[in-house]
Amino acid sequence: MERRKFINRTALSTAAMVAFPSIVPAHVLGKNAPSNKINIGQIGCGRIARDHDIRDTIRFDQANYLAVCDLDSKRAADAKLLVDGFY
Repeated sequence: MERRKFINRTALSTAAMVAFPSIVPAHVLGKNAPSNKINIGQIGCGRIARDHDIRDTIRFDQANYLAVCDLDSKRAADAKLLVDGFY
């Protein structure tokens, strides 16, 4: 490899690394970055889950409900409405 090619490639790589933080949106690296949240999937959406688990947990900024699941389709639909209504 020639010295000039090496210097050019090194300069381009350095410029790319310096420019990268300005390309990434601030919300990805800041206080509210998605990696700072706890993603939750609720399995079982009965009375205790609806009245205590979901309602108490969803209020925290660090919690993020992604999914609800139950064998009873009515319970699952009610929990989905509860979570969707909050967000």
